[in-house]
Amino acid sequence: MAFSNLSRKIIEALIAADADDRRFEQFCADLFGALEGIHYETTSRGGDKGRDAKADFLPGGGVARICATTQKKGWKTKAESDIDKIAADGMHVTRLRLCTSQPIKEAQLDEMLAYAKRRLPASESITVHALPGLADLGFHRQNVVRDNYVREINEQAIWYQRHARDDDDDDRSLSLLRVALTTVFNADVLQLREALTRNLLLTALSDLREATIKALGTSAAIAMRLSDLPESSYWINAIRKLEAERLVKASAGVYKLTPSGVAQVDELADEGAQKALSGRAALRTVFPVDALSEDEFSSLWSVIQRKVEELFLLNGLHVVDEIRQLVAGTTKPTGTPLLTRLVDTLLSHRAMTKSCG
Repeated sequence: MAFSNLSRKIIEALIAADADDRRFEQFCADLFGALEGIHYETTSRGGDKGRDAKADFLPGGGVARICATTQKKGWKTKAESDIDKIAADGMHVTRLRLCTSQPIKEAQLDEMLAYAKRRLPASESITVHALPGLADLGFHRQNVVRDNYVREINEQAIWYQRHARDDDDDDRSLSLLRVALTTVFNADVLQLREALTRNLLLTALSDLREATIKALGTSAAIAMRLSDLPESSYWINAIRKLEAERLVKASAGVYKLTPSGVAQVDELADEGAQKALSGRAALRTVFPVDALSEDEFSSLWSVIQRKVEELFLLNGLHVVDEIRQLVAGTTKPTGTPLLTRLVDTLLSHRAMTKSCG
């Protein structure tokens, strides 16, 4: 399921989990642009003179500026530095919006507001916004939230579908979403996701022979079990990287694998098969031989795979590290607490099933 109506709490979770300054800046620019009826343009990374988004030539004269940060530490120092830069720029700033994705206390926000007013006494409107306030504003401009966080919302759909119930209340929905977002925004998992997207597109092209961006995105989204198609820009960025690696070539908007791309898919298939066997062998060592025979392990393998998948969703790279260590032989089965608990649960369930049947 996709989230048809995002609550304030879920919007707050999305913003709080965002560690991408550029996207947060764009979100703030779109949000205040919608609220104020003007167009804010995000600025370049270098030489932004303290501003992260700007609107020049306002109807009433002057300019508008937005300063935004996702920093957990030092947000006050950054905000003051941005204000100082804007003050030194000499422009007549009639509107200034200071935004942070962190849950800053009201007293600190008031201090920042007072500082900005001292440095920009001629400004007609200065406001300071932290996480709760931005979530509340976003609740009333849901299209802005969806436009900026659509990929994250879509990517949670598979996770949510596997864990949610029809009678889930908002607090449980929020809890589930927080766990999923923690995985999605983890820097290591971001790389893992990019690799997954890359491999999905290569596999899709191998199956389809040639396809448009839309067809590729549909194929990959089906493989990822998303309830909605992510924005086409998500796939375009990934396909551009494959073009740069000369694994894919385009002609009139249709993409196909190059000979190097075909070879890459074959290598991925061989590597995947080998890793699957290594992973299976490693997981087998966690199950006591006297408690589960090889035939019984084989019959339970599909269940074990699903349980490991759920374990990854709940524990991210921790379970991956345990399996990697088992494969490499750098740890013993007793040194894998997550997998050990999984084994205990499966064996207990198996024993209960046997006694009942």
